[in-house]
Amino acid sequence: MLGFPPITAFEKNGLKIIFAFEKVPGNPSNVVSIMVTATNSLAFPMTDFVFQAAVPKVCNQSLFSLF
Repeated sequence: MLGFPPITAFEKNGLKIIFAFEKVPGNPSNVVSIMVTATNSLAFPMTDFVFQAAVPKVCNQSLFSLF
């Protein structure tokens, strides 16, 4: 496990986005997983939520959802 605590990247208008970092033992030293958790604290559902990620060309990204 990587020694970085989770960070709150965004918190406004009921939306909170947290990034958690993990380095799994046995993976190459340059592989880090970043889990993004988005939560809604409002009493009604949010619609049209879009999350976009961009990384430099020297990095690689893989996006997947647990839902």
